Amino acid sequence: MNIESCLDALAPGLSTPKYVDHPVERTAFREVVRFERGSDRIVVGEVLDNVAKVLADYPSGSVTLVGTTRCGEMPSEAAAAQLAQRRASAVRGELERRGVGASRIVVGDRWAFAQSRLDISNEQRLLLVDSPSVILFSSPEKPRAVVLIEDRCLPGVMAKLTLPAAELRGNRLTIEACHAGRCATARVSLRPLAAEDRVVFALDGPLGAGAFLALKQPRAELEVRTVVEAEEALAQGDSFSLRVQVDDRLVGRLDEPLTYARQKPHPGSRAACLQARIRADVSGESRQGSEPKSPRDTR
Repeated sequence: MNIESCLDALAPGLSTPKYVDHPVERTAFREVVRFERGSDRIVVGEVLDNVAKVLADYPSGSVTLVGTTRCGEMPSEAAAAQLAQRRASAVRGELERRGVGASRIVVGDRWAFAQSRLDISNEQRLLLVDSPSVILFSSPEKPRAVVLIEDRCLPGVMAKLTLPAAELRGNRLTIEACHAGRCATARVSLRPLAAEDRVVFALDGPLGAGAFLALKQPRAELEVRTVVEAEEALAQGDSFSLRVQVDDRLVGRLDEPLTYARQKPHPGSRAACLQARIRADVSGESRQGSEPKSPRDTR
């Protein structure tokens, strides 16, 4: 018995699968609010709007404020510490005015903050605290999971094309996919890409489509997925075509009449819909100006 059979057997007792996103990066921030020299008057406060919005989206998060001063800004260290405290209090007030609860705002000591940054040099630590500002950084307890989509199957085509990585040398990659009378196109710059890079992008046009490009060596893989949500619009024998071009060279081509089968989007899923799956391997012997062969393997 294979893994799919095992998962299918367990599926009735499982909760509905969900695809989730854990946006950790959105809860993490470090911002700086600048002040007039020798004053607790804020120069630019727009950054506080962004901080308040992040904290509103993530109720378990908190923010730590560290007031700082420039070296020599005040006549004594005691006066500098008092000014740093007043600056932190000014930022606290602005955050509370924007709806951030007082219990979620912590005022920290600038020297304790500098000593905690073991990841940087002493000179870099000094630069952090040697400015007329307040440093804000987040302390999220736990990122919130955002549910993107329930267990759902999207009708359409899944096409996978394998071709020599050397064929993708050039400046611009153009992909055109056509399915059931509708087409979509994407143009991607190849110049910033390197070996082993992976790129996900959408195709633009009346056809709903997206693509995944893996620059593996020695053969690259291109996967194109089309979506036709109205399943009744699909018919056996629908035409599917895929053109892959680098600059002015045609490097890959598919032309297939489709055979749909009701399939699950992933093992163990309870949903199933009409999908056609195509795999093709472009001959490495193709030459510039000729159309590469693409053996048919429609499932």
